[in-house]
Formats: sequence, C-alpha cells, structure tokens
Amino acid sequence: MFYNLGDSGRKWEKMFTGQFERNIDSKNRIVLPSNIKNSLGNVFYLTLSVGKKLEIRTIDEFENFVDRIDQNNQLDPIVQKYKRFIMSQSIKVEIDKVGRFLIPENFLKAIAVKTTVTFVGMGRIIEIWASENLENELKIFEDETTIDTLTEQMLKKGFKL
Repeated sequence: MFYNLGDSGRKWEKMFTGQFERNIDSKNRIVLPSNIKNSLGNVFYLTLSVGKKLEIRTIDEFENFVDRIDQNNQLDPIVQKYKRFIMSQSIKVEIDKVGRFLIPENFLKAIAVKTTVTFVGMGRIIEIWASENLENELKIFEDETTIDTLTEQMLKKGFKL
C-alpha cells in the first residue's frame, strides 16, 4: 500500500510501502500503479542505484537527496565519484496519458530485467527490482531468525527503533 500522509504534521508528507509487480512492454514502458501515481505525480526522477535496482524519487525528494550529497566535502574524490554516478544515472521522467513511463535500456540491463519488475515502497522512495532478483533478495527472510539477527546488528550500530 502506498500512503499519502498529506498535512498530518508528520515528518514525511508521503510514505511509500508495499509491493506491486508489473510487466515491461516491448518498448520498455511500464504502467505505474495508480496508487503510486496518485502520490508521486506525473513527473519524478528515476535513478540507477547500487544493488541492482532503480529508485524513484519525487522531485522534492530528489532535490533533498542532492542537497544531502552536497553537504559533504565536494573536494573529496569519493564524494565526487558518488555524485557523478548518481547525477549521470538519474533522469527526469514524465508519465504519458495512459500512465506509462519509459525505462531506458541501459537501466533495464543493469538491473537484469527479463520481463517483470516489482515496485517496492521504501518510505520516501520507491525501488524497482527485476522481480527474480527481489525474490532472491527476500529469501533470507524465510529463516525466522534472520530478522532477529538483522535487528541485533542494527541496534549494535546505534540504529533506533
């Protein structure tokens, strides 16, 4: 489910959660699930990210993301490389009248899409995975102790729940 929290006084105006699977057509277009479109709008940013996935950000969230990158030392070669990667692998996308958008061929190849993708809500952003890759990624949770171990690791790193 994708939630639009509106003017609730919360920190996030939009929160994306849940999963939706969609097929890619022969022209590399995909129909954006309507409940995502309602919260996302007709124009957004699509970024090829690390970990064989794409990320969708609203225009505001993308600008905030770039601002956070820019808060780092711009003379640091690592920061330069990361920013160069993000900026060169991000495109502004507009949805057509039917609710579709085009995913560039190089993005599809990079995340190894065969025929279907899965949209995954991640709070402020939406990930797009090749469905087969997401299934493999989520297999670790078949073991009941995985989430306990993950929670313990996160708490050791100072993560607050």
